[in-house]
Amino acid sequence: MFSKLNTFLRKLATPVRLVLLGSGTVIYFLFFATGIPDGLARLLGYKGKPEMFALETFDLFNRDKTFELLSDLPGGYGDTGRRLYLYLSLIFDIAFPLLYVVFMASFLVYVLGKLNLWSSQWQKLLWLPPLAGIVDLLENASIYALIFIYPNRLNWLLDLKIILTTAKWTLIAVNFAAILTGLVILVLRKRENLQKVVTK
Repeated sequence: MFSKLNTFLRKLATPVRLVLLGSGTVIYFLFFATGIPDGLARLLGYKGKPEMFALETFDLFNRDKTFELLSDLPGGYGDTGRRLYLYLSLIFDIAFPLLYVVFMASFLVYVLGKLNLWSSQWQKLLWLPPLAGIVDLLENASIYALIFIYPNRLNWLLDLKIILTTAKWTLIAVNFAAILTGLVILVLRKRENLQKVVTK
C-alpha cells in the first residue's frame, strides 16, 4: 500500500503539478481566512455573532466556550447556524484536508527525491501529511457529533474536540516545518555545489 502511495505521489511531484496543488491549497486557505464561508452563511440566513468556522480555531481550549458557540445564546450559532455549519462544512471542509494532504505529501516526495533521501527512515516523513488530514477529519466528525447531540452536553466529547483541534494545527505546523527545512537544505546544497563548480 505504501509503495503504491509512494508511486502516486512521485507522479504528482513535478514542479508544474506542485505549483497547481500549492496554488489550490493557498486559494482554499484564503477562502477560509477571508471569511467567505461566513459571508455565504449570512446570505443563507445566518445571523449569529460568531464566524461560521470559529469552532475550528486553535485557541478554543475552554469546553464552556466551545459549548457556548454551539448554543442558542447571543454568542452562539443558534439553530440556523448549527444547520448551516453542517452543510457548509460537508461542502468545503472535507475537500480542504484532502487537498493540503496531497500537496504537502507530494512536496515532501519532491524534496526527498532532490536530496536523495529515500531511505526508509526519511520516508516515514510521508506519513505526516495523511496523519494531519485524518486528525482534521476526526475533528470535523467530533464537531458534527456535538451539533447532533445538542442541547445535550458531553464533556468528554468537548475535550476530544479540543484535543483534535490542537493536534491538527500542531501537525500542520510540523508538516510545513519539515517542508521548509527540506527546502533550506536543498538550497544550501545547490549553493554549495555551485561554489564547487565555480572554484574548479
